[in-house]
Amino acid sequence: MPDGFEEAFSSGSAVALGYFDGVHLGHRKLFSLLRGLAEETGVVAVAHTFSNTPKSKIFATGGDGLITTLAERCALIHKAGVENVAVFPFTDSLAAMKAGDFLEEYVSRILNAKVVLAGEDYHFGANREGDSEFLTRWAEGKGIRPVLVPPELFNDRVISSSWIRERILSGDMITAHELLGRPVSYEGEVMRGRGLGGTLGFPTANIGIPSGKVIPDFGVYTSFLRFEDNYYPAVSNIGLRPTVSDNEVYPLLETTALGVKLELYGKRITVYPIGQLRKEKRFESIEELRIQVMKDVDEARAYHGSHPDYSNIFKDVL
Repeated sequence: MPDGFEEAFSSGSAVALGYFDGVHLGHRKLFSLLRGLAEETGVVAVAHTFSNTPKSKIFATGGDGLITTLAERCALIHKAGVENVAVFPFTDSLAAMKAGDFLEEYVSRILNAKVVLAGEDYHFGANREGDSEFLTRWAEGKGIRPVLVPPELFNDRVISSSWIRERILSGDMITAHELLGRPVSYEGEVMRGRGLGGTLGFPTANIGIPSGKVIPDFGVYTSFLRFEDNYYPAVSNIGLRPTVSDNEVYPLLETTALGVKLELYGKRITVYPIGQLRKEKRFESIEELRIQVMKDVDEARAYHGSHPDYSNIFKDVL
């Protein structure tokens, strides 16, 4: 641990336990309770997470399949009103640590917990041996107040990071947005491409999918592009561009802002895919692709024209 880390919690803390990928509506409910209990108890509020991906969070599709990078996750936790985030490296030794040892070392000794919060389905320790009942018994034996938080529901189903991830993988950004309480987002530096978008009549700002983030179903999406705190209606393509390249390995996110020309090379932008218009496909010729791109742009413009008041959807984004 860094020097001074334990001293930061010398007066005690209220600790939220979890990985908190996505910082979705269920997580934010837990953080709201955390803030109130910390204030009531007179201790600092802290959310616990890991700097790298636990094995239980690694998925076969979409790389690590995370909704948020570590930096995004921490920033969203701060935005939810929790000032302190305890980030621990997920090492092999930690992965093999017994549930009780984890609580003693990290929650009790390092974080000096006086209150501990977790979701009712929380599991931890080697082979996920620890659960909410284990946590409650341990906390009560240490004089720590345990608080188990019921799940947040959407259409009578528990909101979970795995559900959100599955929706993103299938291209259902609308449901993912509803479960997160904000649009799905991808941030990156605009790179120079082949200039194909310009030859088709619609120049694109191209970014890579950040390493470790879940990759949406390949296709064309209505979207918004954020640059310097301004939001622009847009249309985006996510995929490997099979019509123009046979050897693409890493997906590219190509975005065209509608109705405005922006000089974005080398600039950082954020793209919010809102809804999928169609899946990616290989066209027989560049001309056939150009005709389809024109249709995609027209459809995206029609969508944005029928949804002119979009300001509220960005109130909880970073």
